[in-house]
Amino acid sequence: DAASQIDFLTVSNSSIVRNHSTKGGGIHIQSSSTSRITNSTISDNLTDGGHGGGISFANNAGPLADGVLRIVGSTIAFNGSTTFPGAGIAVGANQDLFPENVNNRIYLGGSVIAANCMARANPDGTFVCIAPSDFSGDLYGLQDSLLGSSDSTTLVGPDRGGDGLSGVARTDVDPGLDPALTDQGGVGEHHPPVHLLEGTSVAIDAATVLETENTFDQTHR
Repeated sequence: DAASQIDFLTVSNSSIVRNHSTKGGGIHIQSSSTSRITNSTISDNLTDGGHGGGISFANNAGPLADGVLRIVGSTIAFNGSTTFPGAGIAVGANQDLFPENVNNRIYLGGSVIAANCMARANPDGTFVCIAPSDFSGDLYGLQDSLLGSSDSTTLVGPDRGGDGLSGVARTDVDPGLDPALTDQGGVGEHHPPVHLLEGTSVAIDAATVLETENTFDQTHR
């Protein structure tokens, strides 16, 4: 039951790749606390019939309502969804069940959410992209980050209690991500593989890297 579930999620310096689920291909979160994803890569995950190929941040009622998710220094890319928009991140996936409790808040800092797509699933677990779909739902803050496609995204500004756009924030642009995951080294015993930025990417040196455990950007500079 809801009372017995762990009410937070912390992911740091990790890679979550090539998973398949009916909801939240990479991660499914239902929480009333603040969850954090830092210096991590969420890529090549698929939800078949549900919400959020990379991340499903589901709305709920009671003790699991009013959650916050903060994503810093991370890449959510090349994930797929067969049914609902928000193949990278889907917020408030349970809105049809709990229409009065759509209060989840998500903030992105120093991150890239791009190259996610509506998809057709193959029998072997792979998928073929049909149309761009990076985010779905309310986005309370986009700081020094890039959102490839803002379709199905509502940016929440100060008038509704959000932060809106801040720093160097870009939407509806191609980040120039290499689709291959490669290990480029890093800080600590484990360093997640990354999608390097191509040399002409608008994201290179676009903003000062935020203060996190790993101060490398996607080019590993």
